[in-house]
Amino acid sequence: WDHRAPIVLLENSSAEKENEANLKIEKNTPKAVRHVLLIRHGQYLYKNTDSERKLTDIGREQATFTGKRINELAVPIDNVIVSTMTRAQETANLILKQLPKGASIKRDDCKMLEEGAVFMPSKSLLFQLIEAN
Repeated sequence: WDHRAPIVLLENSSAEKENEANLKIEKNTPKAVRHVLLIRHGQYLYKNTDSERKLTDIGREQATFTGKRINELAVPIDNVIVSTMTRAQETANLILKQLPKGASIKRDDCKMLEEGAVFMPSKSLLFQLIEAN
């Protein structure tokens, strides 16, 4: 709570040990600040295939407003990771259009962010789910 190492809380601790411990803490305290923004896609049309699941007018408006709000926050954006799903791609494109022109933003498309399990569930887990329902 006061950023001191446990050694300084000992009764026999001297001021010298306390200062030494505090210097080590200060030296090893991270100085970087990172902001992680998790954004879900906008409203979309529910269809049979992913390519048909496009944003509605409201979904496009949601994405545009999200981009404008992020721009207002003035948080530096240097990396964006986007699902390969159609609606996520549309959402990201609309958001990125609202960010400062000329900003150096690295974009990665990631299939692992698609809906569904990212691994095959075990049989015991499947049986537990079936029994629960």
